[in-house]
Amino acid sequence: MHVNQVQVDRLLKLGYASRLDAVENAFAALGKRLEVRVV
Repeated sequence: MHVNQVQVDRLLKLGYASRLDAVENAFAALGKRLEVRVV
């Protein structure tokens, strides 16, 4: 992913205002996709 540990920590902290596209890109780098649903 070419990011430092602080950036990874911020992505995983629910209280930190991570941009959804950044989280989605992180999962994509792991071969996963992010799916968000509102029901």
